[in-house]
Amino acid sequence: MILILPASAAPPAPAPPDEPMSVWFNRPARSFHESAVVGNGRLGGMDFGGIGRERIVLNESSMWSGGPYDGNNYEAAKSLPEIRQRLFARDINRAQELIDRSLRYADGIKGWNDEDQFGTYQILADLILTTGAEEKVASPTGNDQGDGKTIEGSHDGDPGTKWCVQDPGRTVAWQADLASPREVRSYSLTSADDMPERDPRDWVLEGSNDGKAWTLLDHRTLDAPFAKRFEARTFEIAHPGAYRSYRFTFTPTPGVSHFQVAEIALAGVTLGGDADAVAADDYRRDLNLMTGVVTTRYTRDGVTYTRELVASKPDEVIAIRLKASRPGALTFRAALSRGRNATVQASRHAQILEGQLPFHRPGGGGEGIRYCAVLGARADGGTVTARQEGLEVRGANEVVLVVSAGTNLLDDDHFAGRVISRLHALGKPFDALRDAAAADHRRYMERCQLTLPAGPNATLPTPERVKRNEEAPDPSLAAVYFQYGRYLMVAGSRPDSPLPTNLQGIWAEEYSPPWRGDFHTNINLQMNYWPAEVANLSDCHAPLFRFLEGMAREGAKTAKAYYGAPGWMAFHTQNPWFETAPSFAPACIGPTCGAWLVQHVWTHYEFSQDREFLRTYYPLMKGAAEFCLAALVEEPEHRWLVTAPSNSPENAYAYADGNGKTHHTALCVGSTYDMQIIRGLFAATAAAARVLGTDSDFAAKLDAAGARLAPTRVNSAGRIMEWLEDFEETEVHHRHCSHLWGLYPGTEISPNTPELYRGARLSLERRGDASTGWSMAWKANFWARLRDGDRAGKLLSMLIGRGAGNLMCLHPPFQIDGNFGGSAAVAEMLIQSHDGTITLLPALPAAWRDGRAAGLRARGDVTASFAWEDGKVTSYKLTSPTPHDVKLRVNGEVRTERAEAP
Repeated sequence: MILILPASAAPPAPAPPDEPMSVWFNRPARSFHESAVVGNGRLGGMDFGGIGRERIVLNESSMWSGGPYDGNNYEAAKSLPEIRQRLFARDINRAQELIDRSLRYADGIKGWNDEDQFGTYQILADLILTTGAEEKVASPTGNDQGDGKTIEGSHDGDPGTKWCVQDPGRTVAWQADLASPREVRSYSLTSADDMPERDPRDWVLEGSNDGKAWTLLDHRTLDAPFAKRFEARTFEIAHPGAYRSYRFTFTPTPGVSHFQVAEIALAGVTLGGDADAVAADDYRRDLNLMTGVVTTRYTRDGVTYTRELVASKPDEVIAIRLKASRPGALTFRAALSRGRNATVQASRHAQILEGQLPFHRPGGGGEGIRYCAVLGARADGGTVTARQEGLEVRGANEVVLVVSAGTNLLDDDHFAGRVISRLHALGKPFDALRDAAAADHRRYMERCQLTLPAGPNATLPTPERVKRNEEAPDPSLAAVYFQYGRYLMVAGSRPDSPLPTNLQGIWAEEYSPPWRGDFHTNINLQMNYWPAEVANLSDCHAPLFRFLEGMAREGAKTAKAYYGAPGWMAFHTQNPWFETAPSFAPACIGPTCGAWLVQHVWTHYEFSQDREFLRTYYPLMKGAAEFCLAALVEEPEHRWLVTAPSNSPENAYAYADGNGKTHHTALCVGSTYDMQIIRGLFAATAAAARVLGTDSDFAAKLDAAGARLAPTRVNSAGRIMEWLEDFEETEVHHRHCSHLWGLYPGTEISPNTPELYRGARLSLERRGDASTGWSMAWKANFWARLRDGDRAGKLLSMLIGRGAGNLMCLHPPFQIDGNFGGSAAVAEMLIQSHDGTITLLPALPAAWRDGRAAGLRARGDVTASFAWEDGKVTSYKLTSPTPHDVKLRVNGEVRTERAEAP
């Protein structure tokens, strides 16, 4: 919807929803950063809550381009002895040359560098609901989809998003078609977040009333890019007129690979959500985290409209109900749309969208994933007509829309028929469909509850609370953030989900999200599952364990190719086909991504005490440990066992070569990160073997090797050393704190190791607080382990306050790991059990002085519920399916308590 607005227009402030665990808005979304997110573990949606034009981004977790291939370089292991020799001789330059030639894909493989070979996660489709004449913004030069950052980003009111066009050609055009002619006297362009050379430098603006005859309104040529990022510059039009269409034609800077702009605005014309917000009264859109239902309600021209949306696991659909207070008031078009690799057709009362995604198989002949999506409708009163362009609804009192989708990634050739058959959900009353979905969702969410004090902004819409979070304490928002992280796990990772959550969870509006939306395993995938056990969503951990099985199969090939070793290992980027080969050396020189990730098996056992589970997945732990045993070598100075080559993701250090020249490199021997991870793996695997009564000799071998690993040490300043030598880091405030893995999620740094415990604190002080979203989440967990509740609370407030209005974590851009890491940090402030003792309120921020928690989990298959006042526990209850005694620390006192049957 595009409307002219008075300058003072502002949306009204409705009352907040009754459910405190809600994310809510008083205006339609200007971008997906303000959308309401839903999911059933496979199907996902982002509800923008529009009025004249409603957009719901649809996702399906297996929508990936690319396909399977073997990218390993089987000649690489031949170079390993010389690489190690050079490293131990401190000939870093020569070692790096050898690594550049060997630690890479096989010849002819592009892998991660080709989004259609390695693959990229991507949007399934948009579901667009429009009323009246459809007004639109498009690119006449065909650049609507950009490089995945689409033209929508140029007029969503959010400078944090952008329109970015790769290989733009001679011109890039942007055109807005209005419902009626409007006079525009000025316009503004806003520079994007990076790469100033991509800014607009040369353009013309034209106006037209028929789309054929165009009048030149303005022509600009700038001498330089915009001075700042996110800078909005306004340009006057000397001779304005009233036109229905406005068209910019940009000439990209020669020799620059991309063209990009964050916002294009026409004075007096509002594009997108702002217009909708003013066009309606009493607008409220709320996502109930406990039920998973989104409700949008507003009044327009005396008619109250209500829209409910839910992602149903029982029916495997996304269902929407639209109601109006006046009979016959619902007239609109609902349509699935996708800008790439798609065809649409009408069938009875349904629209079907299907296609095949590209796969650049090495050597040719790739068969990409096929997909199908279907949209159906049922109306009370009025009519529904299916056309290729969408479903036309006229004069209805109430309408139910149902969407389902699927791919053939893990299904057979009949998947499309099963997708279409899910339209049977239209035969159910919407109340029954919604209530079944909500009950299924609620059974996960109600396992764990948290109440914290309400701050002064607790009744404001969520985006306003986010903006003010760092300045004014808002503990109850931290409780919402905790539940939002749990909500995202339930919505994105059910026990039967085909894949674990990726960097985007399962939510993406692009055709190529940042970092391909892949599975990064040098911290990010791990962080996605940090809250699974402690936040009582243990069964949502299951997709990760199945994914590990595939990684181990592919990782065995990688272990052989690069190390000539048994067992399995993984470098840091995975896709749905479990690729483990190296994609980007500075981030993955070290061999321990798999060694870290597989420790989730042991963590799950510690919390669940499920021996059959451990028996099933113990071979994965053993395989990772076998690889590490074979890959370790003795360094010559101390005779410690180390990894070589190694790195400390994703930092670098300075060193001087034989000529005294300073260089910077990530390449090293035995990084603290590697050593801590392998020490943790050896201890966990040996413990698992003893629990299962197997492999006693192997467990003893792990114990012996673990004792010889290079230890975690402090330098002369008392800080934890990141490398085997006390190098100076290239980035003091680097986002990764890899050398503190042993503090969290590891357990080797604790009050029982006072020198290291103090060294971890000093290291964190040096790194600083402000960083990327996920990094601040990690730091909040670090400070919780250091028993500093106020510092942990500060990091959590920064994480929330610098995130999106809908609570999505911003790296930036959006990256979901920080949401999960933040949720885990809240739990870590309230309960810890990693040291053999269950501690209640180990790191309580002062602002959280009173509260209640129910359903938090502790190791030993214990569930804890407790309340506190003035920072002191006033009541508690511990339960376990198998009653047993536990050590409990409460209000500073350690005692033995009985965890009774529930």
